Amino acid sequence: RESSFCAWLLLNDPPAPMVVPDSKLDPRFVHNPLVTGPPYLRFYAGAPIMVKGLCMGSLCTLDLQPHHKNLWVPGRIGLLSTFADLVGSLLLKSKEQTTKSGLLQHP
Repeated sequence: RESSFCAWLLLNDPPAPMVVPDSKLDPRFVHNPLVTGPPYLRFYAGAPIMVKGLCMGSLCTLDLQPHHKNLWVPGRIGLLSTFADLVGSLLLKSKEQTTKSGLLQHP
């Protein structure tokens, strides 16, 4: 977790989307082994996966090339957040189905 980009977005309370246009220019990541060595990450965008108010993780996209910060306008990070919300909904639905089927098997 020490080199995790996603851990940084989880530090916000509540967790919030995060965009790092160029990791070599961001003091949080400039010495990160994922930036200074293979795979030489340069770009990160992530959004928290929330289930009933709890952060279950994050959905992210990475690139080996930096992205101009103007490319990640609110609409794009909003789309990533929408996908993260979808993942959260699917996790919740899966848990509910597992719980329901478990109850049906054990009356």
